[in-house]
Amino acid sequence: MTLPTFTDLGVAASVVVLALVPAALAVLAVAGLLQATRLDTRLEALLGPRGLRATGFLAGLALLGLFVGQSRDWAAATHLKPLCAALAEPWYSGETAVGPARLEVRRRVIETTYWTTISADRYQAVDAATNAVLAEADELWIDAGRSRYRCGVASGPLPRKGLGAPTAADLATFLDRARRGGA
Repeated sequence: MTLPTFTDLGVAASVVVLALVPAALAVLAVAGLLQATRLDTRLEALLGPRGLRATGFLAGLALLGLFVGQSRDWAAATHLKPLCAALAEPWYSGETAVGPARLEVRRRVIETTYWTTISADRYQAVDAATNAVLAEADELWIDAGRSRYRCGVASGPLPRKGLGAPTAADLATFLDRARRGGA
């Protein structure tokens, strides 16, 4: 396990701050609802002033935990978006295949931080007769905790949540278009 860098700590601080705002608004909304319906006085009579404060504090911590977890997912998708814009569109050479084309796949890790790992599969359509590269395309994904966001040749140019890999049909479409020179 690698130790977090200052950049990782800065991202964590941003996520916590971004999570605090919706959590605070949710706490204020619940408190306003309790006061409007006069449930706060009933709960105070039932639990006592200290019990009501303790319950509110624990509920606030639970909400904060929920929002921090969600913020981590949102941050992962946002972090992947510029890479998707840069690498999600396939490149075609414009040449048609002389012989049959084959698909070569190479997996690489682009970036690993304390919070996330960004990986990519590079797909190359190669003319078997001449060994010329007909097309290249990437499928990127970012893992942040239990969440995975993908974009690329099969998933499209915007990050999508999901664990699936490109299907055989997606890759067959890419390979067929590469054989025709990208048309």
